[in-house]
Amino acid sequence: MIFNFNMPKAASAQTQMNVTYLVTLKKDGTLYLEDQPIEEKALIKQAQQENRTNSHFAIVVRAPGGKEGGSDKPQHSRPS
Repeated sequence: MIFNFNMPKAASAQTQMNVTYLVTLKKDGTLYLEDQPIEEKALIKQAQQENRTNSHFAIVVRAPGGKEGGSDKPQHSRPS
């Protein structure tokens, strides 16, 4: 599975945001919820369920870049 995200770079992160899910997207396309690997469909399903019950639900997606470039700054989004 290969992801090609064209996400805007965050100029700054809100430190007051109540982050419910911290997702890491590795360069090879693998996803981690906190420090546990998770499949894309499972992540979406869990996030949708959480969003229905938590009006302050937020996801932070980070994609560490290291020497290959990119950013390890969080990208904030809300599920639909």
